[in-house]
Amino acid sequence: MSMMNILFIAPHLSTWCMPEFLHKRVDVLLNNGNNVSVIEYSNYSDEYSTHKERIKSLLGTNFYSLGLCTNDLNELNKKNDTIKKIVNDGNFDIIHIEDIIEGFDDFNRIHIETIEFLYSNDRTWRIIETPHDIHTKLSDKKFNPDGYSLCSEYQQNYLFDNIDNSEIINYPILNKKISYDIEDKEQYNILSVGIWTPGKNHKHTIELARMLNEIYPNKFIFNFAGSLAPNFADYWSDVIETLPSNCRILGEVSNMDKLYKETDLIYFNSLNECDPIALKEAISYGLRVVVRQLDNYPNIYKKIFAEISDDNKQNMETILRIIPSFDYFYNFYYESDLDFYNKLINFYVDIKSKEPILNDIRSISTPTISISYEDGIKVNIDGYFDNYTYDVSFIDRDFDVVIYNDKIKVGHWCKPNIKYFMNWRVTITSNNPYLALAVMLEAGLDGLRKGSTPPAPVEENVYEFNKDEL
Repeated sequence: MSMMNILFIAPHLSTWCMPEFLHKRVDVLLNNGNNVSVIEYSNYSDEYSTHKERIKSLLGTNFYSLGLCTNDLNELNKKNDTIKKIVNDGNFDIIHIEDIIEGFDDFNRIHIETIEFLYSNDRTWRIIETPHDIHTKLSDKKFNPDGYSLCSEYQQNYLFDNIDNSEIINYPILNKKISYDIEDKEQYNILSVGIWTPGKNHKHTIELARMLNEIYPNKFIFNFAGSLAPNFADYWSDVIETLPSNCRILGEVSNMDKLYKETDLIYFNSLNECDPIALKEAISYGLRVVVRQLDNYPNIYKKIFAEISDDNKQNMETILRIIPSFDYFYNFYYESDLDFYNKLINFYVDIKSKEPILNDIRSISTPTISISYEDGIKVNIDGYFDNYTYDVSFIDRDFDVVIYNDKIKVGHWCKPNIKYFMNWRVTITSNNPYLALAVMLEAGLDGLRKGSTPPAPVEENVYEFNKDEL
């Protein structure tokens, strides 16, 4: 099999399963003689960068970070130019997007010219996307990649069903099992993995830890591996001030291998997951696991993991039952890195051999203009960032006088500072030819819907009209 040249583009490489999955892909591809580059579209934080640093150490100068998350058009133009240069210089076979491309606009903003370039109909590379959650579905897609590398059976069965260009390529479960002492110990380490957000449900876990600590002081130590997300401080700030003595907040952990080996049980209480890497690693290490069973988890989890309930008294009984007297044994087919690599590279080769999927990008990405009247008149222009300017005029319809004028870009709004009622007329002009075509088309369709009689065609030279004639 010939070597491939692969570029990954990630929305960010902060704490999340996605950077860990990307690190695994980069590692096996490099180890088998392929060329790999990675672009981090936005740097969220230099504080949470464990996986990013690992990826950078593998790639050296083939790693690119395009700067901070931004809505500034000049900065977005710079990101667009940088991506174009990397791709044009790189002669890539595959560009693998670690999300759906529309998801980049949820995290920050992405320039429409970047999408136009990457998904251009004459591209020589092929585009693959990997959604990493259970919220993204095929109906969310506007721009079509050449293939989807999915993370779980649930995604394929329910979210991206009825498509023939997808493949489930799970994070590999390797055999890392070590021998555990299951005799009664003075202290047991229980590990809870996940960033501190409401969805990870750490508060409920801490209540359990408190109950156990009242009966068995400092015998069951709960270690929380995951960063304190600054944007969710209102969730965790009060909690961490009153932690019981058997709870430890480890933050982002650089050596998870060591932590797993020191752990007696994984307690995974998350309310919202796809197919988390922490559970796959728990199987790899042969750890006991108590998990909140979610409908989208593989059926095998229901067979091999004990279950978390909403009743912490029941959860306490579960822990006491499987520690120390129960030794987990997984009758499971373990993969190797080579198994994972072969599945990944074969999918790349298959997608590269096919013609590119075509996209009518401009018809999809025309900005949306909305006018609202709550607390005065207001104009919003939403959509993907472009380089066009929109000239908005608020006109007093009764006197035909411009009251307020502003120039705005996509992603912005404007309004006059007038609260009282006025009979408004709004005009919006732009140097965006696609918007002009869309407006003319909509005007024609509106006339057809209303059964209007079209006016006589204009045969005069409009460029010779005076102001009154116009």
